Amino acid sequence: MSRITLEVANKDISLLIALAERLNASVVEVIEAKKASNKSPIYWLEKLANNGGVKSIPDPEKWQKEIRKDKKLSKR
Repeated sequence: MSRITLEVANKDISLLIALAERLNASVVEVIEAKKASNKSPIYWLEKLANNGGVKSIPDPEKWQKEIRKDKKLSKR
């Protein structure tokens, strides 16, 4: 037995289920995707900041300095 995962528009789901039944296939699961948020990245960054920032980075200033350190480039 094989399993296929498809992404289809909501209006086409009933057609796809009918086709599966006609082919004697079973529909295991139907998951409706959540709509994407229309909120800007600034909104999400402010929300993150208001919640105390990224918990996995205890010292953001130290983290930023380490990330921005110059790295040795090969053949230079």
